[in-house]
Amino acid sequence: MTVFSTGPIENKQDGTMRPTVSVVVRIVNPTSLYATARVEGYVLRGTRKLYAIEAFSVGPNESIIKEYFANIDGYEFVVDTGGEAGSTLEVSIWGKNNENLLVAAHRLVTEEVREPAGNTRENPQFVEVVNNDADNPVTVRVLNSLEDPSISVSEATGAARAGRFFVLSTAQIEVPGNGFAAIEILNPANSPDTLSIERVAAGTEENTILALYFNADLVVGGDPITAVNSVAGYPRPSLTNCRFTITNRNPISGGQLINTFVQSGIGGIAIIDYEGRFIVPPGNKFFILLTNSFGNPADASINVSWSEFPLALPPFP
Repeated sequence: MTVFSTGPIENKQDGTMRPTVSVVVRIVNPTSLYATARVEGYVLRGTRKLYAIEAFSVGPNESIIKEYFANIDGYEFVVDTGGEAGSTLEVSIWGKNNENLLVAAHRLVTEEVREPAGNTRENPQFVEVVNNDADNPVTVRVLNSLEDPSISVSEATGAARAGRFFVLSTAQIEVPGNGFAAIEILNPANSPDTLSIERVAAGTEENTILALYFNADLVVGGDPITAVNSVAGYPRPSLTNCRFTITNRNPISGGQLINTFVQSGIGGIAIIDYEGRFIVPPGNKFFILLTNSFGNPADASINVSWSEFPLALPPFP
């Protein structure tokens, strides 16, 4: 494992704005091997507090750009790298101002020669910036251009490669005429992770209505159902508590309706790709409700997938 750190960066407001409002982390893998990276952002405000975290894989000859909120008085970013190519990844970290321009004073790049000794989380090798200005920038390799195309894997793929992507399926079920099937996915209040919903899919043979909710209440009993890690044989279980029920009456009440999809005629498959855009923080629930709007029993199935990562969210208003 190799650890890179910016060290503490002062970003106090000058007049009406701070020099940096976001931080761009660029990671380049110049080898034919795979690597992993974990980015952590800390706010420095009397104490050092984690506020941003993301883990992903870096493929051979891949260049990845990540951008994080940094409109704060002080910050530090730490990048852990691992895997076969972890020690050879090239890392650059930039500040960007409110006009989306790079901030020369907040620009740090990989050192040409690394000192492996002592390069640990407890004693990271700080990237030292000397005479770092527009006329005399510290440039080690060709990492100082953000204009060239970058290739990146999706967040879902990165989560899968980190053993943090999960799938849940009801298998084939029979829903009574004018009946209901529901899945409840609870992210426990003590969970360290946030769920990012990737995809919801439902297949039916008759008329159905598919509705998605936040924080509804399951008012009829449900049976436990277990999510499966998308890495075959990987031992990390999902941190969620999931329940499933089939009933003749609406099994949920309240909650916040997200989406409703109506399948008419002969049924079919509904696939909704959220690509991580619906977020379930700890202490919240996600519901999938399938309603059979046909008078006879109908075969159906419900499938959902998500990733589980620590995720810093902006303060709730």
